[in-house]
Amino acid sequence: MLELAVAMTVVGILAAVAIPNYMNFMRDVRAAQAVADIQAVRAAVYLYFGDHQHWPPEEQAGVVPVELAPYLPRDMIFFKSTYKIDYDNWITNGGQSRFPDVGVLVGVSVISADKSLLQAAKSLLGPQNTVNLSPSRTTLVIASEKGF
Repeated sequence: MLELAVAMTVVGILAAVAIPNYMNFMRDVRAAQAVADIQAVRAAVYLYFGDHQHWPPEEQAGVVPVELAPYLPRDMIFFKSTYKIDYDNWITNGGQSRFPDVGVLVGVSVISADKSLLQAAKSLLGPQNTVNLSPSRTTLVIASEKGF
């Protein structure tokens, strides 16, 4: 009985250490997936701009813009179980941003309720090109009023 109690204690200690490490690992994997998706959208947007000399139109969060589909990897989806990707084109007809306080004209965002996933994604993207437009959204700036 004593040996069983010792074995259960050891298993409990190992589980107490392993489970949080596994959860952190999975969060980092999801953040890396989100960043890879963001970078793919960014590349597609630049290719589209090169071909058409204007930015593609915006679509709602989680939906692949029709104009970008030919430039994206095949079968890419913007809606995952833990996050959504949102391509944003905030340029008005006057060439200004609809949100002048942030100065972002075109960007691609990761949207998630998981704050630690957003923080991990932001650290992977680098702070110089990202803005937090809301507590649940981190945006990679593609074009701003300062250029691209």
